[in-house]
Amino acid sequence: MRQRWLLFAALAVVFGMLAGVFQSWTALSNAFMIATGISVIGAIAVSIASRTDKYSLEALQKVHEKAELDAIDLPDLDFDSVSCIACGTVYNRRLPVCPHCKTTR
Repeated sequence: MRQRWLLFAALAVVFGMLAGVFQSWTALSNAFMIATGISVIGAIAVSIASRTDKYSLEALQKVHEKAELDAIDLPDLDFDSVSCIACGTVYNRRLPVCPHCKTTR
């Protein structure tokens, strides 16, 4: 949930309204005012903590890692060839045995 601070702000408004409704009961009104203050502080803390710095080192590292992965030139995969388990020779999959060491798949 990207807008968590909105939840705290809504709670602050609700607690503030309840404090006004229960003005005749001082203890309950004070409790709602304290809850309002805590919710406002929570909304501020969450909004500050959820900020992302576009110049952070983590973001820069992700950009460099993506560029490195894009720069790697992988050979095209040929699905008609297999690799021998024994000697590592790559040969056509239609052959029943490895042409180099004569082992079966």
